[in-house]
Amino acid sequence: MANYGRRRSFNDADELQRQVDAYFADMRDKNECPLMLELALTLGITRETMALYSRGEYDDIESGAVYSDAFKNARDIVEMQKNKRLIAGKGSTVGLIFDLKNNCNWKDRVETDTYSTITTIVKKDMDQDQALEAYNKQLG
Repeated sequence: MANYGRRRSFNDADELQRQVDAYFADMRDKNECPLMLELALTLGITRETMALYSRGEYDDIESGAVYSDAFKNARDIVEMQKNKRLIAGKGSTVGLIFDLKNNCNWKDRVETDTYSTITTIVKKDMDQDQALEAYNKQLG
């Protein structure tokens, strides 16, 4: 455990996972979109404490107590549910996109395809210097 001064909110990683699973089951039953902040409040912890658990601050690899997996999986489930709502047109499209960009690292992708062709007409009797001069005139 990296932070000896902090008291764990959960003493058993399996119990934490059961509580997280119960939250998602409740959201499914209510047909509501799960939220990470709501999960934290349901678990009786703050957003900051949840971030510490997510980063593995309370993981104890030696004993096999890995709490971070429960929160990483929860974050993936929340993102998936928002993605499904976006595709199905449920809820505010703009709001869901905003949330996914700011909380799930979604990004706009802009693709620019630039293609240009310059054709230079050179007379047969031009030498190389004259042809280069004609080309430069075309470029402006």
